Amino acid sequence: NMLIAAAPGVLWLKRGAQDNSRRGASMGLAIVILLGTINTFLPGANMWVLALPEVFDTPVFYFTGVVFVAIAAFNLYRLSTLPPKTRTEEMPRPVW
Repeated sequence: NMLIAAAPGVLWLKRGAQDNSRRGASMGLAIVILLGTINTFLPGANMWVLALPEVFDTPVFYFTGVVFVAIAAFNLYRLSTLPPKTRTEEMPRPVW
């Protein structure tokens, strides 16, 4: 989930800078990524800590979680500041 939290945002920011729109990105996907990242690093309730607490129940794991949740939240915020997708012939009802 660390790659999922960080990598799409880089692509979305690049596209947003080129087109000044959300075209090629999705607010819905950004929300799902943020919620999934929060769930991955949720203290005491995520699958990694439940499976191997001696490895994953550490301050470094949770600090990493804070960093990547912040990255996913920033990507969602930055995407929300771009103008919404416009209707086109090939996309008559764009997904927000």
